[in-house]
Amino acid sequence: MSFFQFFLDLFVEKDVRFFNNGKKFMEKGDYLKATYEFKEALNIKPTEEKYHDAFGQSMYKRGMIPEADLAFAIADDLKQAATDPRDVKVLCRLARSFQDKRMFTVSQGYIQRTLALDPNNDQAHCLLGRANFLGNKVNEAIMEYEKAIELNAYCIEAYKGLEDIFRAQKKKAKEKEYGELAKHIAKTSKSSKDPVAHAELGDAFRKYKRLAEAEVEYKEAFKLDSQCPGALVGMGILSYEAGKMPDAKEKFTAAIKINKYNSMAHSYLGLIYQSDPKTKKNAEWELELAKQLSAVEKATDPVKMYQAYINLGDFLNSHNRTEDAEEAYLRGIRANANVPEAYVKIALLYAKTNKSQQALDYCDHAIKLAPKQEIGFIGKGQVLMAANDFEKAISHFQEALKFSPNNADIHDHLANAYEKKGMTKLAEKERKIVDSIKSTQEGRI
Repeated sequence: MSFFQFFLDLFVEKDVRFFNNGKKFMEKGDYLKATYEFKEALNIKPTEEKYHDAFGQSMYKRGMIPEADLAFAIADDLKQAATDPRDVKVLCRLARSFQDKRMFTVSQGYIQRTLALDPNNDQAHCLLGRANFLGNKVNEAIMEYEKAIELNAYCIEAYKGLEDIFRAQKKKAKEKEYGELAKHIAKTSKSSKDPVAHAELGDAFRKYKRLAEAEVEYKEAFKLDSQCPGALVGMGILSYEAGKMPDAKEKFTAAIKINKYNSMAHSYLGLIYQSDPKTKKNAEWELELAKQLSAVEKATDPVKMYQAYINLGDFLNSHNRTEDAEEAYLRGIRANANVPEAYVKIALLYAKTNKSQQALDYCDHAIKLAPKQEIGFIGKGQVLMAANDFEKAISHFQEALKFSPNNADIHDHLANAYEKKGMTKLAEKERKIVDSIKSTQEGRI
């Protein structure tokens, strides 16, 4: 460098000198040194558009594409801000970019410019909350995030910010609340045409007492699908909590028509019926059914799912809901097809509805699954009894006794079969055996 050039450089601003040096290194192909020079220029004057653009070019030449894109984006936003100083979206983006770079003073300037133009800008308040949190001003951060949410119930960054704060404070309930809301808002944003996503977001809002927002989401779900079960139940619950029982009942009933296994709808219907002494029996039925359905919904592995459906089938069968019981038993079999008991249960159900051949087929399958157990033979004996084929029933009960000779129920079934066949003495003998077994069992107790 000549003395003349050195003398001229003394009168040039430092940032310009770094910038000019960076350009010279770029021309020589020394992109690493160019990056350092442009970075120094930015440290002195971080809001100079051409510095960010040059910095991006040097990063791009080094193959650092994401970093280059960020620099170019800031350069574009600085250019746009110069063209339209009232564009609050651009100002907020710049505030966020400089926050990410830990240039808080610069970021704060853009936040204040945004708030001066639009005092109710939720993004600006969210950024202010983030700035306070990064500066360890937790109370101020919470206040600003809550202000952002008050202005925009869908400000996901504010929810995430509060989640971070309460995680740091180890306040698990609050952390969970804002985390769940953030997750559902994000999901709905990505799937804006999905009625289920809107209904689930409505449920999240309702869970945390944001009822106005919940109603908005349920109605949005209805716009996309007028038969959305989640939205029907959600709106029903809002009506129930507001004391609008007829409207709530209508919504829950509609949800059950779409999905009769909806435990929540049955549960709330039970609560509605409870309030009227005339519908007490209906209330008991709905609440117990809801309990059974809830167990089905919670079941995850095949074994638990099987048991939940079988229990549901037993409950429905005990209330003479034959078709519903059949469906429940069949779902149980689909969950776990290797349990003979389920086949016997559905066989006895078919026997009640005069589907004898189907009943016998299911019993045969139970015997095939467990040929050395009594359950299939007992079931087939009962089916044959229902078909008035007492002789075959007797032989199957006798076969069952080979595997469980001290089973009082089998002896009782055999006694009934003998009696129906007119074999009174044998029937009396079996009943004595039943009494003897039961007395022995009671003695042990």
